[in-house]
Amino acid sequence: MYAAIFLFSFFATLWSLGISKLNLIISLAVALAIVFLLSMLGTVFKILPWLILVCAGIWLYRRYGRA
Repeated sequence: MYAAIFLFSFFATLWSLGISKLNLIISLAVALAIVFLLSMLGTVFKILPWLILVCAGIWLYRRYGRA
């Protein structure tokens, strides 16, 4: 899936900028940045239930744990 997103963003950026050596480098950087941000977002959604569980545990400990 990330490969398809990378190729789509690379070719879309390259198509909008034109073909030259500098634009190839710019298109590659833009495509890598998009894939990096989307993979970070996917990782956050993947660990979101654990983050909610940790927050609930901390809340419960603060509310009922101290005597």
